[in-house]
Amino acid sequence: MYSECGFVGYNLDHPLMADFISDFERMYTEDRLFDLPEWHDSFIYDHLRKKYEEKGCFTHSLSGRWSNTTHPFINCDLGKYMDHLKGQRKLEGRSRDSDLKRRRLESYWNEVR
Repeated sequence: MYSECGFVGYNLDHPLMADFISDFERMYTEDRLFDLPEWHDSFIYDHLRKKYEEKGCFTHSLSGRWSNTTHPFINCDLGKYMDHLKGQRKLEGRSRDSDLKRRRLESYWNEVR
C-alpha cells in the first residue's frame, strides 16, 4: 500500500518543507526517480516522506481508517466533496460502486446510473 497522493497539503511554515519540496522536484527534474525501485508518484512521495519523518517532519493521513483500502480517497471524508477518477475510472467517468467500502449518503454517490 502507498500513500494516496490524489490530494495532499503541506505546512509551508515548517522549517524543512522548502527542502522537502525541492527534493521532490529534483526527483523528476534530475531523473533521480530512476534510482528507486518504483517510479510512480506515491512511491516517490513515500520515499521522501519517510526520510523527512526521520528528520522530524510530522505527516497525517487524511485516509484514516480507510488507508488500507485500494481506493481510500472516496471512502474517507474527502469523498463527501469529490470523486477521484484514477486509472480506468477516468474513462468510466466516476468511481465504481464496488470501490465504496462505506455507505455514502451524499447525493452524488446515490444517483441512479
